[in-house]
Amino acid sequence: MDGEDGLIVVKETGKASGKGKGKGKGKGKSKGSASSTKTDSRSSNSTVHQKVKKRKRSSSPSDGGKSSKRAKRAQRASSSSSSSSSSSSSPSLSSPPSSASASASASGYGSSSGYGSSSDYDSSAGSGSSSSGAGDRVTVYGDSAPHPISYFEDLEGEVKPPILANIAAAKYSRPTLIQRSVIPVMLAGRDVLACAPTGSGKTAAFCIPVIAKLLSNAAQRRSKRIKKAVADGKTSGKTCYPMALVVAPTRELTTQIASEFVKLAGRKRLRVTEGHKLRLSGPQPVAAVDVVVSTPRRGAVFLSHPNVAISHLLWFVLDEVDRLFDEGFISQIDDIFTLLKQHERAEAEASGEHNASLQLSRAFFSATVPSHVEELSGAVLVNEVRVVVGARMQANSSVSQELIFVGREEGKLLALRQLVARGVLPPVLIFVQSKDRAKELYQEMVFDDIKVDVIHSDQTTPQREEIVRDFRRGKIWFLITTELMGRGMDFAGVAVVVNYDFPSSTVEYIHRVGRTGRAGRTGRAVTFFTEVDKPMLRPIATIVRAAGGDVPDWMVELARPRRDLRRSLKKVPRRRDAISSVPTAALQDKDAALVSAARKAGRVKKRRAERKAKRKANRK
Repeated sequence: MDGEDGLIVVKETGKASGKGKGKGKGKGKSKGSASSTKTDSRSSNSTVHQKVKKRKRSSSPSDGGKSSKRAKRAQRASSSSSSSSSSSSSPSLSSPPSSASASASASGYGSSSGYGSSSDYDSSAGSGSSSSGAGDRVTVYGDSAPHPISYFEDLEGEVKPPILANIAAAKYSRPTLIQRSVIPVMLAGRDVLACAPTGSGKTAAFCIPVIAKLLSNAAQRRSKRIKKAVADGKTSGKTCYPMALVVAPTRELTTQIASEFVKLAGRKRLRVTEGHKLRLSGPQPVAAVDVVVSTPRRGAVFLSHPNVAISHLLWFVLDEVDRLFDEGFISQIDDIFTLLKQHERAEAEASGEHNASLQLSRAFFSATVPSHVEELSGAVLVNEVRVVVGARMQANSSVSQELIFVGREEGKLLALRQLVARGVLPPVLIFVQSKDRAKELYQEMVFDDIKVDVIHSDQTTPQREEIVRDFRRGKIWFLITTELMGRGMDFAGVAVVVNYDFPSSTVEYIHRVGRTGRAGRTGRAVTFFTEVDKPMLRPIATIVRAAGGDVPDWMVELARPRRDLRRSLKKVPRRRDAISSVPTAALQDKDAALVSAARKAGRVKKRRAERKAKRKANRK
């Protein structure tokens, strides 16, 4: 479907005993998903971190993992051959919609789909933020998923008028494809796993329903009771009763998300803060807040504070869930899940509150959802709805992508300067693989008479915030960064992304490229690669070709990268020569000359000391 028309494929899971949450009552899940009841899910002793360990052990069985691979292939084959009718298992996000379901959805929704009949939905009313083709396909998995919206005005009655006014003031004229499907699901209180391309409006997709839930009449009545209890000293010393926790991998991203909450809700109506701004040391009272946007470690510290009551939490959101489920964050995320499992609804049950509309819900968002992330999400989410816009591992199709061979490391600096000389349109984001290389590239570019700066983790938070502000205001044209800025950051109008260092994975590439071409704009992504990058070239070239890039056949015909290579690069980036205008050979000669001179100076110094000692001995 071309232009603004979105193709939505709906797949329902089969029925099973037990009651679910929201509108999906009486539905079951497959083995890889969470159980159909919240009680069963919460009583499970296996945490997400344990699931990761189990997955690592099961990935190397005695048969080399062949049985699990055959099972996955069989599952994909059975999913692709089935239609959109009910099945006995919850399909994978990676399973492509069948031709039968695609044709059915193109003509309209059937009454058994959970969306209603075809007359209830105008497929041409969507946003034009996604380009035509695969990016327009919206696939929805789940039991009785709520009907998508076409306009923000469709939310009247569920969302209060001041929030709709703030949406209009933010110049959000029409919901994007991900917003059309996710907002109604979250308003119904259902758990969500959402995958959509970068720049498709995922932040607003969870901010709007979270704000609506927190400002609902039931939530506000409970909030007033809590405030009165705190004032009367009847809360056992607890001073903070948060209603929503949003976790993101970087502090810069948490700042951006908090700003979106404030913009859509209004500071006077909702108390929004960032985790690093809260004073959590010692037993001092914690400031009363409604929404906390935090990094994983700070979020775990916040929830474990003795003055914080988490029993009244309504929403728990993970942004960039694929990054948060990596080894670097998984233990911290697991701490949060453990705290939620231990204390969820404890104080509410003790006080006799059993309002179904005030139960904790979860929402996970990302631009890429690998299979292991989907598996781990299924262990946590309950009766969830899964929404996929476009393909599961796909770069933004509104970005013109190109691969440039530069030979060796020295060729990168020359190619970058050629781009600048040809008048590349700023603002430009330049990605390198480490902070040391970011500093080296900055030292080379700062003397080229261009407005360039660098941002990395060694800088203080105020320094990084000032650099981000200057980049957004146009004071900085070229910003050199590491993966710190590769996740979720929304810079309006970024024209070009340059991958100076080749990405270590397809996920990293997709997120880097996603910093441009956002909110319906077009962008350009340039990726340099050398001879040593060729083993990892094929998967990136495949993504570029799928997005319409000009890729020669030999690139996609290269051998697949070995699994051990992919894993090693994920942990430790490839070792590269220093970034310098001086050729490597000349640097090596210079270093050798310096070493030789130092050794010679050492020998001279030693002989002088020996002669001095000899003269001193002769005097005696």
